Amino acid sequence: ILDGYPGYDSLKTTSNYDNSEFINYLSDNGFFVHKESYANYAHSFVSIPSTLNMKYLNYLAEEVGDSRDQTIPYEMGSNNKVMNFLSLQGYTVANFDSGWGFTRDMKSAELQLCGDNQLFNSNFLIMLVKASALNPIYVKIFETSHIELKLCVFDELPKVQSRTTEPVFVFAHILLPHPPYIFAANGEIRSVDSLDLSLEIKDNNNRDAHLEQLKFVNKKMTEVINQLLSSESPPVIIITSDHGTAFLFDGKLENWDDPTNEMMKERMDNIMFVYLPDDTADIFYEDMTPVNMFRILFNHYFGTELEILEDRSFFTKDQYYNFIDITDILRNT
Repeated sequence: ILDGYPGYDSLKTTSNYDNSEFINYLSDNGFFVHKESYANYAHSFVSIPSTLNMKYLNYLAEEVGDSRDQTIPYEMGSNNKVMNFLSLQGYTVANFDSGWGFTRDMKSAELQLCGDNQLFNSNFLIMLVKASALNPIYVKIFETSHIELKLCVFDELPKVQSRTTEPVFVFAHILLPHPPYIFAANGEIRSVDSLDLSLEIKDNNNRDAHLEQLKFVNKKMTEVINQLLSSESPPVIIITSDHGTAFLFDGKLENWDDPTNEMMKERMDNIMFVYLPDDTADIFYEDMTPVNMFRILFNHYFGTELEILEDRSFFTKDQYYNFIDITDILRNT
């Protein structure tokens, strides 16, 4: 999961960038390329648990109410149905530390990779320090940690199979190209004033810096994919994003309360690319959303008879549960 990686259309609209080179590379190497993909939810804290549990989470609106409490979706994401099912099939489940939320350390994963500083990478400490006079010191110290964490994932992803003789399911929630924008296109390091992920931070709305980081992600993902495809037994490869960007919101909270159709489409416009080594990409369909991705894969590879759900997309302002069905808006805008 490449966090906040936008779809082709919104990337063209917001940054005037044609991502055809990367997309064509994937297509030429046998990937199913979803040409008009949309996320099920607008924010990571519900989008990722929805994907990993193969279900919609709208019922949380009643359970949580008018609250920003993320305890339930965090627990569902950490201890999820996809990983638990694969564990029962004899798979070793590995997770890469994302540096964010529950994907730092997944309960359903047997192997936890690349994370070595859980205390200083905790949500509590980050919130405490960034609200204090220590924030500039925190940025300088942990900028290096942030860089090393991301590079570790790209370096280690192709090597996980060598850690076990069992089949493996590898999960990597990579907080790129999402801000903060630290990497330039060829891996050069930008200096940033804040590691805050908030879209209200000025530098986090820097479209040029975002584009540079996206180009860096394309470069690193191409290296990873080349290694995986050249291995003795190429695996299933899923590349998706939990949501798109939010540049049209212009860093203003009021735009989340009353967004235009174009704003919502940008935010929901994600990516979905899947490589199947048995060349059966025709099992997918163009309106497929992440909630059905593992349902389709499990039915195909394990003979399960999971129902294919209606593909819908729901918008909500950040960290709340007031879900609004915008499926028709996305498909008709």
